Amino acid sequence: MTAMSWRRYLVLMAPLGVAGMVACGATTPDVSPMGVTAPAPRTTTTADPIAAAATIDTGTTAIGTVLTDHQGDTLYYVSTEANGEDACSTAPGCALMWPALAPPTDGTPVAGEGVGGALGMITAADGSSEVTYNGWPVHTFSGEGAGKVTGQGNASFGGTWSVATPDMAPISSSGGVSSLPGLATPVGLASPPGGLPTNPFAPTTPAGTPVEPPLPTISSGIPTDPP
Repeated sequence: MTAMSWRRYLVLMAPLGVAGMVACGATTPDVSPMGVTAPAPRTTTTADPIAAAATIDTGTTAIGTVLTDHQGDTLYYVSTEANGEDACSTAPGCALMWPALAPPTDGTPVAGEGVGGALGMITAADGSSEVTYNGWPVHTFSGEGAGKVTGQGNASFGGTWSVATPDMAPISSSGGVSSLPGLATPVGLASPPGGLPTNPFAPTTPAGTPVEPPLPTISSGIPTDPP
């Protein structure tokens, strides 16, 4: 066979040789047009699920441990809601100044560490859902900011607003405070109003403060000396 015939033979047989390699399961490396091996496909991993944020948590403030929302804003309750029902949304402007704590999107309130009371929900007069703690609807104070307690003792919208604490007394099924143990009245602090949880942050008269004598009384037009 001449050299010219031999070259023609190789050209004709080359495709058959490649086909034979493929039929036998031979593999060829994945190369780019420039002869560089292509990188292996990138694998993806699924991130661990993020724990749900607590609906009601605890926080430390200048006056002690209080209940907070998931952003750290202090929660409050109001005396007009002692029956466990919404009253704020029926008072014009109240819901803007004292927004009620809303439940998560899935509708299940989550308790944070140190929150031992019962979490629940009610439907407000305006149709919205509100989170309750031991039966009390809880609210934040608009514009206050995390860690602040400036709403403590605020008297507005027909009631008195107080800081909610982890140990605040629950509401009974018939309304009002249950006979279950709530907060003990600290020594020297004022007693709470009837039907409300004991407020551990009530103002007191410092020891040693002089007591002013009573004003003179008038009897038959003649003032009398004080006793």
